[in-house]
Amino acid sequence: MVPYDSASVLLTNGLEMEIVGAHGFENKNQIIGLRFAVTAQTPNKVIYETLEPYILSDAQQEYSEFRKPQHKHIHGWMGIPLIFQNRLIGMLTLDSRTPGRFNENHARLASAFANQVAIALENARLFEETQRLAAIDSLTNIYNRRAFMELARAEFERSRRYHKYLSILMFDVDHFKQVNDTYGHLIGDQVLQIAAFICQQNLRSADIVGRYGGEEFIILLPETRIHSHSEQPEKYESRPAYTVAERLRKTIAQNIMATSAAEIRITISMGLAEIEPEHTTIETIIDNADQALLQAKSQGRNRIVIYNHPQNHA
Repeated sequence: MVPYDSASVLLTNGLEMEIVGAHGFENKNQIIGLRFAVTAQTPNKVIYETLEPYILSDAQQEYSEFRKPQHKHIHGWMGIPLIFQNRLIGMLTLDSRTPGRFNENHARLASAFANQVAIALENARLFEETQRLAAIDSLTNIYNRRAFMELARAEFERSRRYHKYLSILMFDVDHFKQVNDTYGHLIGDQVLQIAAFICQQNLRSADIVGRYGGEEFIILLPETRIHSHSEQPEKYESRPAYTVAERLRKTIAQNIMATSAAEIRITISMGLAEIEPEHTTIETIIDNADQALLQAKSQGRNRIVIYNHPQNHA
C-alpha cells in the first residue's frame, strides 16, 4: 500500500507531457488535459532521462515548480516511469502533504502497479489507433464512406430531435479521368490529396468531410442552412452552406496544384441540399445533393447547383 494525497497519470509526446488522469485534486477538471514541456526545472526531466523512479523528500525545497500556488500542498513527491517495450510512454506521479512520505519500498510497489498501467494505456492507444485507421481513407486522410455515413446518420438524428438545420455538399473533380490519362494515376491521387487538404483547411472542426468514392467528396455542415435567413439571424449559422461551397469552389479553382509531375489546375462541380421536414433518413438528403451535383456537371461544370432550385453559379 502506497500512501498519497493526490496522483496524476501523464503521457509523453516527444519532450512534452499531457496529464490524462488525476485524483485527489480540488481542481481535477482543470488539470486534466494540461500540457507542459519536460525541462530541467521539473523532476520529470530526471525520469525522462534515467527511466527510473525518482523521489523527493520535500519538493518545495528542491524545485521551484512546486512553489507555485497550484502545487502548494505538495511536499513529498514520487514519480514512476510508465515503460512499454523499453520505451517511456508516460509517468505516474504521487504527491503527499507530508515531507519524506515516500521511500524505496513505495517506489517498488508503485513500479509494479505502473507496469500494469503502461500495458493498459498502450493497449488503449493501439485500439484507438486501429479504430481511427478503420475510419480514415488511406489516400486522402479524411473519413471513408462507411465512417462518414455512421457520423452523418448520428448528426441527422440529432438535427431532427432538436429541430436543427443541416446541409450536405457533394462535389467531384471535373474531368478527373483526363487528369489520370494525361499524368497517370499517381498524379491523380496527389490531386485528390490536395483537394481533401483544401477542404480540411476551409471547414470548421464540427463539419464532417469524407471521400464518398473515386473523385467524389461529401461534406456535412451541422446547424447550417444553404442560405442565411436575415429575418431570424440568431437561429441560423452565420456562415451559410452556399458561402462555404463557393469558397471551396473558388479556392480549388484558383489553386495551382504542385504535383510531382506538373503544376495542375482543376475545377470542381458541387451539389447542395439541406434537411427538410419530410426527410426521414440522411440518405434522402445525400441523394438530393447527388442529383444537384449531376445537374452541375451537365450544365457545364465548375459550378454549384442547389437541389430543387434553378440558381447556379459559375
